[in-house]
Amino acid sequence: MFKKTVDELHKSFATLTQEEQKIANHFLNDVQRGDVIPEGGKTFKQYISEYQSEAKQSQITTIVDVFGKDNDADKTAFHAKLDKMMNTKITASTINKFGHFDLLKSYIDKSKAKTYLEKRGRVVLSSFKVNMEVDTLLGKFILSGGVDV
Repeated sequence: MFKKTVDELHKSFATLTQEEQKIANHFLNDVQRGDVIPEGGKTFKQYISEYQSEAKQSQITTIVDVFGKDNDADKTAFHAKLDKMMNTKITASTINKFGHFDLLKSYIDKSKAKTYLEKRGRVVLSSFKVNMEVDTLLGKFILSGGVDV
């Protein structure tokens, strides 16, 4: 079964996007380490899809943990709204259509964001600069389909 999956990978590798190739390599490493045992009847593309979905959810969870308010209700709402925005065809010109981006930002804990951004950049930031950085980072995250923070 592993051989069949690897053969399928080699045949289709050139047709994969850069992101899919990265995920394909991750999947293969997991299989080679024994962390994943390929299931019968599952195609390589299905594995890539699952890995992409898991990666996106992990990135969303990281954003929520890093920037979100600490209460569970706000974290859940932030996660759900961010996930929904990422699964909608959004462009830079429509990101705040109907105020959705502003609503999403209302779930951000400004103090946590400031602490994180200052550690990451090793500089002290004004509240204005923190807001700009959060806008940029969150917008980039949504428009690119997720990036590691």
